[in-house]
Amino acid sequence: MFGYELDLTKMTEQEKQIVRAQIDFYKQNRKIIQNGIFYRLQNPFVGDGNETSWMVVSQDQKQAIVGHYQVLSRPNPGFSRLLLKGLKSDTEYIVSGLSSTHYGDNLMYAGLPLKNEHTGIEIPGVEESVEFSSQVFVIKEK
Repeated sequence: MFGYELDLTKMTEQEKQIVRAQIDFYKQNRKIIQNGIFYRLQNPFVGDGNETSWMVVSQDQKQAIVGHYQVLSRPNPGFSRLLLKGLKSDTEYIVSGLSSTHYGDNLMYAGLPLKNEHTGIEIPGVEESVEFSSQVFVIKEK
């Protein structure tokens, strides 16, 4: 169950393509999603509940998927980083959407840069600063 509750007969072809891409992503990452180690990075039930983040790391720590979700955009949000967990400190990782590689200790202690209008980071599929925005990163050992 993917959580889709919609009427397929009312979807546009573009919406169907988006759903197909989401299902393909799940199928490609099913093993890590089902069997990985889950970390809640930002709890939506603590603080103002505007942001939540999680990550799942493969048992061998060679791959991870990170999700960051924001309900409402903020004016002048400043620079934001997300501290990750469960990676190998001395391993170099490739992060989808970023042009440079990062070591595990850098991602865990300095953090993963998040997209907003001040970072200048262009992440495919993520719009500037919008309500109900999300970012998903795939991290793989180099």
